[in-house]
Amino acid sequence: MNGVQVTDQQNKKSVRFEVKQSSLLVLDAEINQQIEELFPAQIHLEWGGNNQKLLFIKFKNNSQRLYYFEPTREDLKNLAAIHGFSDVLQPLMKVSRSNKLQAWLAPGLLVAILIGLFLARGPIAQMFSGLLPFSAEKKVADQIFTPKRTTEQKAVLDKLNELTQRLKFKDEKWNKSFTFHISSETEANAYATVGGHIFINKGLITAVDRAEDLLGVVAHEMIHVQKRHVVKSLVQGLGVFTVLSFLLGDITGIAAVIVDQGAPIINLSYSRELEDEADKIGLQLLVENEIDPEGLANSLQAIYNQQKKMMAESPGGEILEKLQKIEILNSHPDIEKRVASLRDQANELRKTNKVEKIDFDYQKFKNEVKETY
Repeated sequence: MNGVQVTDQQNKKSVRFEVKQSSLLVLDAEINQQIEELFPAQIHLEWGGNNQKLLFIKFKNNSQRLYYFEPTREDLKNLAAIHGFSDVLQPLMKVSRSNKLQAWLAPGLLVAILIGLFLARGPIAQMFSGLLPFSAEKKVADQIFTPKRTTEQKAVLDKLNELTQRLKFKDEKWNKSFTFHISSETEANAYATVGGHIFINKGLITAVDRAEDLLGVVAHEMIHVQKRHVVKSLVQGLGVFTVLSFLLGDITGIAAVIVDQGAPIINLSYSRELEDEADKIGLQLLVENEIDPEGLANSLQAIYNQQKKMMAESPGGEILEKLQKIEILNSHPDIEKRVASLRDQANELRKTNKVEKIDFDYQKFKNEVKETY
């Protein structure tokens, strides 16, 4: 939280606010500065965020600087008292009053709509995910997921990218749609999130023995992205507002939501139906690229083995919380049957498809990940 002081130069009055600063959009060193002197001529005010409740303070001379807060009626009154702000705030106050009037006029209708949206969230998610262009989703995600890496980490990530490029889609547009990250987390896990960003934990890379095994999980996560499972789950987790923000290009609004409610963006959960689809089509993607499809079963077995070990060593709440984040297992209560089924499917696919051993020094790659992440 940063203190922001708005100053009336004519009457020598000032009002101080505690506001949030969006670290997603602020890239300069001034983020740590505690006091900012703002004047009406220097900034632009507008409503945004979820349900238009956030007041955004934008700098006219620097589009990368942004503050936002949820103002009270007293806050707006104090701002309006500052010389030069009354004209700026007048249309904003009208919007605020209009929103409140609509809420009071039709509370019953609003409740009915909300109940309807909740009951129909599945079909609504399906509809809106179809309307949302993947390019818009990726544009936002590329701004959000920009981790800092050392030179050594970049070199190791280049090797991962070299490996994942072996998975090619028949539809060429998807072959440049994925961005891979290596996480330093020690849990054996991998997950896809918005915009084709796929995170692979160090714990998973070190838990499996072959490049084919790692690519099995990667193929599964790529299908979650390609079939738009990610955005469907995101809409169900954060609401239709999220998709509308993407469609309207409201980067400011969605950034604020992610800052305050970022967990659903990362810890997505899929239905068993979507997990089964990612399994089935993921296996097909592997054999289309002449990669051993048994890798998915091997990697799931490695993840499950670590899960059982963690539970045996420390069955407390902290461990349960960590295990709940392993989405690839959560939708299938009987993991052993799932792994056995995947092995059977892989054996059948090998009978009719050519697979080749991947020429990749996986042990060396695994050691480099241990050393750099």
